[in-house]
Amino acid sequence: MGISVNLNSNYRNILHSEVTLTLDDHNSLVANLEVAKGQDISTISDDVVRDLFAFSDSDENHLSGSSITIDRSSLTATGGTIRVTATDSKGHSLTISFVIRQRAIGTITVQEALNNIPLSSVVTGQGAAATIKDDLSSLETGVLEHFDISARISTPAIDGTKNSPQGSDGQVIIAARPKEGFALSTLDGALIATINIPKINYIDRKVFDNKNDLINAVKGLAENASFNVHVGEYVQVGSNGALIEITQEKFDELKMENSYKGTFSSDAQRDAFKAITTQVSDNQFKDENNLTFISLPKATDIGANAFQFTKVDAIDLPEVTSIGTAAFGQARELHEIDLPKVETIAQNAFANCPATSLKIPQATTIADNAFKSIDNKSSTHATLNAKFNTSQ
Repeated sequence: MGISVNLNSNYRNILHSEVTLTLDDHNSLVANLEVAKGQDISTISDDVVRDLFAFSDSDENHLSGSSITIDRSSLTATGGTIRVTATDSKGHSLTISFVIRQRAIGTITVQEALNNIPLSSVVTGQGAAATIKDDLSSLETGVLEHFDISARISTPAIDGTKNSPQGSDGQVIIAARPKEGFALSTLDGALIATINIPKINYIDRKVFDNKNDLINAVKGLAENASFNVHVGEYVQVGSNGALIEITQEKFDELKMENSYKGTFSSDAQRDAFKAITTQVSDNQFKDENNLTFISLPKATDIGANAFQFTKVDAIDLPEVTSIGTAAFGQARELHEIDLPKVETIAQNAFANCPATSLKIPQATTIADNAFKSIDNKSSTHATLNAKFNTSQ
């Protein structure tokens, strides 16, 4: 016996196309491959060709390396033949004519090309490590150069939360629509393919149509302020106009803006909350009994009733200049108030807080009852502005 050959079992993962291995009229081995029209065949490398075929000698030893020679002299960018020759240690040889040609354009060809876009071009990683990469409309492979490719989020991926730890996968729908001068052989206006998105936790650039898509794509992000959601260099959202660049900082701000009542009301107490935001809206964390520490290093405005009836016992608000009505009202665990840049404090802002230390050196306007019912004990320490207005 001489040399035998088979196609490697994983060759479809290499070429994403079907290869046939047959005998021609002269009993010579011929391998046939059809690729999408427009694909540059010269990009099929020697390494890919070597990985395609599995040669063995008469003793069933695998032949590789210098035992395999490749002749590409008859190959062009649009088609031709690669001659692949395997030689064993006894001088026996076997040659395969690897014929590659481009298919004519047609509906099936385009559908296959669309389905054969490697997932690595769109999504990488598994589970929560999934990544949506780049703008799908930029994908052009083979005959897809004659089509406009678009994508939309059909179903948002939902990350796991306490009540639904498994979360659920989302889905992106990709559509290929013929460009002007081209048409499908069916009555369909477009070819459709879908890609499942498993529990997104990383968002790259130029993916979503608008800000709501960006937020809704990861429904679980507000369950925990330290949720493992990151953006790349920047995310762009918007269409038919100027794109909005969203940095990590802006994304975190959006996360804060879109948080909801109950964010911190869970069995696992959120002892530390830190977010990059410039404004806390009215009533945003009212009645959140599990919220005990607030650190908002870039916030400048705290809305009315924002932290009313919480059990906050420490605050870090170095840039805040304005405190809304009853913002910390009835926060009965708050003993130290240190607001180095606050200028305006509204009515009942800290009413019924048991503060024993009060530092507001820049305050110029303090409204009625701002510190109502604070214990006036000898141990109470206050640092106030030399001149401030209490006529509000």
